[in-house]
Amino acid sequence: FNRAYRAMTTTRKDVVERAARFLQDPRSKAAPLEQRVEFLKSKDCTQAEIDEAIALAKEMEAKEAREKMSKSIVRTEIGEFYAKTVRVPGLVFTSGLIPRDPTAPFEAQCQEVLEAADRLLKESLSAKDALLSATVTLLDISDAPSFNTAWKTWLGKDKLPARTMFQGVPPSGAKLEVALIARAPE
Repeated sequence: FNRAYRAMTTTRKDVVERAARFLQDPRSKAAPLEQRVEFLKSKDCTQAEIDEAIALAKEMEAKEAREKMSKSIVRTEIGEFYAKTVRVPGLVFTSGLIPRDPTAPFEAQCQEVLEAADRLLKESLSAKDALLSATVTLLDISDAPSFNTAWKTWLGKDKLPARTMFQGVPPSGAKLEVALIARAPE
């Protein structure tokens, strides 16, 4: 009995898997679901098998979408805890950018961070004129006017992104940190 039961279960599983593949096939997906279900009934699939196949087809579609999405994510300069940039179709995100020398004057730190932003955006096939959003953290908010001067010089005034600036504690003793989101090619 055990072997006979296992054979029936395997057969039912095969029927459900075949039906799910049929439901997912691009040629059959052109037809409405009701027509595809009627076709499966004409091939002696039970309603329970069809219901299982529909559920399995949805799982297969979700898995395929996750795999496709995962392949479309590009990460650069991956460190121990984060990537410098992450690009998905249409967008690029930078990690918080800080200067290498946290003892340099504030203006020099601004210049270094904005030059690093330029480099990362170009490497990600984007540019500063494609910026959508910026998050700026300043160790001392009284440095905001100096940052704004460097920001306007770097960007100009025609293509300003949305921006949030606040006082906080950037890492590694830096006086500022800048994180960006920009448009990128699909």
